Amino acid sequence: MRIARIVWLTACCGLAAVTGASAQERGRVGITMGYPASVGVLWHVTDGMAIRPDFRISGSSSEPIESSSWTFATGVSALFYMRAADNVRTYVAPRFEYQRGSSTAEGFAGQDVSRTSHALGVSGSFGAEYAPNRKFGVFGEIGFSYSRLKTDASLFTPETTGHGWGTRAGVGVIFYPGS
Repeated sequence: MRIARIVWLTACCGLAAVTGASAQERGRVGITMGYPASVGVLWHVTDGMAIRPDFRISGSSSEPIESSSWTFATGVSALFYMRAADNVRTYVAPRFEYQRGSSTAEGFAGQDVSRTSHALGVSGSFGAEYAPNRKFGVFGEIGFSYSRLKTDASLFTPETTGHGWGTRAGVGVIFYPGS
């Protein structure tokens, strides 16, 4: 049920009205595409703050040993702009992310083995955004992350929990439609 609320919030932000304001003016909305692979929205709430919800989805399958898996993740970053020089703005960005994954594989004696995992993560990044014109921008960021993973029990494996930490980096583009 929580994931439905997060997806609903992401969709509402994406449907927000686009204005003709400049990239640094409040109310401007852009569409983002980033690496690691994600699609999202960048909403400039004020001149000094923006919200960037995003999501990603992936899946796979294999044969002759039948197995399949999929992953869905959604996150939201709050960008706090610090400094602007020409068309470049630097920012710090705390981030929250939720990820859910599922896998199924053919097991012994025709019994399928399935696992479901849930991960919650937080991170903090330092980034820069460059907007050469009113319709396009690019960004890059680097920081640190922490996550907690829980995998549900299945027929042959116990429930597990884990923690992870590490560096985080990302780059992406921003398109401002209707400008």
